[in-house]
Amino acid sequence: MLLTVVVLVSCKKKYSTTIGAISGPSHVCYGDEHILYSVEKDPEIDYVLWTVPEGATIISGQGTESITVDFGIKQGSICASFYKYGERASDIACIDVTFGVPGKWCRIRDYEDNEKAGAVAFTISDRAFVATGIYGDLQQDDVYELNSSTYTWHKKNNFSGAKCDNAVAFSIGDKGYIGTGNDGNPIDDFWEYNVVTDSWQQKAALPSARQYAFAFTIGNKGYIGGGQNLLGFLNDFYEYSPLSNEWVAKANLPGQRVGATGFSIGTKGYMGLGNDNGTYKNDFWEYDSEDITNGFDANGNPMGKWNARAVFPGLPRYQAVAFSIGNTGYMGTGTDGTNFFSDFYQYDPILNEWFQKDNIPNGRAGAVAFSIGNKGYIGTGYIQETNLVYKRKKDFWMYTQE
Repeated sequence: MLLTVVVLVSCKKKYSTTIGAISGPSHVCYGDEHILYSVEKDPEIDYVLWTVPEGATIISGQGTESITVDFGIKQGSICASFYKYGERASDIACIDVTFGVPGKWCRIRDYEDNEKAGAVAFTISDRAFVATGIYGDLQQDDVYELNSSTYTWHKKNNFSGAKCDNAVAFSIGDKGYIGTGNDGNPIDDFWEYNVVTDSWQQKAALPSARQYAFAFTIGNKGYIGGGQNLLGFLNDFYEYSPLSNEWVAKANLPGQRVGATGFSIGTKGYMGLGNDNGTYKNDFWEYDSEDITNGFDANGNPMGKWNARAVFPGLPRYQAVAFSIGNTGYMGTGTDGTNFFSDFYQYDPILNEWFQKDNIPNGRAGAVAFSIGNKGYIGTGYIQETNLVYKRKKDFWMYTQE
């Protein structure tokens, strides 16, 4: 018996092509919606398969050459590949998308707890900690950590000092510090935060109580100056050493100063703005910790010197915010008692010049600010809705350095 074997041969033609580059933004804001990505479609293919970062959603266009994407809480890659006859017929093209548009402000998740003003913030590695402040008429002691990778907030152990507002904070190495402020009266206590144990330890109190001071860090030393106590406005300035746990007086400020703001770049500290006995200021000063013009402190180290620098280009104000990224400083927001400002400026210490940048959405005063990597953050604060009503805020914004 003759056996006939029939072999079926597919008539489908194998197809292979190279997919082109994906068009669309490589920098977006956290949670951006309706963002368009596209590729140049090959008329011979049947389907374009798109993938997006975890948590992002393809709102429309899957299978076509263009999609619309809503982003979630994670950045990542947008990828596309061509399909023909149900099989992949091209390489895979991707575009890496990161959160943060250079030179612009992007909104991130709001502060996790209540709206507040007069809070403080410090950073340790890639995490930021926001603490204390005032909500309604009540001082606070809550502490929340911001994860800068996921933009999520996590509750930490409460601040062990008094519930207060308008304190100051800074970090040295892997420790954070909060001190001074108002708990109904100006206070002088000072506390160290251990991020590993999530605990607070009381340290040497400042030589005098105060609120509305400013602070910054130079190397392994912290500095606090100005503010006011029950006797009036202050112009003193102190250095704190974690190693010896002591405060040492340094060169006085150039004038009494309440609600000034400061930051540091390298071995220099910077201070500007504030209120000097009823006069709002827009002057700006550099502190040289190694200058011996004013002699030496109690430990035999230079007292340092304040040198006038280019005047802040915005209107005089106090309760503004500032931070530094790399070799540049940033300063903005604040109030002159009537207006609430949203303008924002970059300072170049080498050129000694200011450059106006993208305004902060929603003017405010009494906010917090800090930087992590090439990004700066501003949030909370207050605005005045009427002559008698102040509205506190919980929104948070991220600025990406250009």
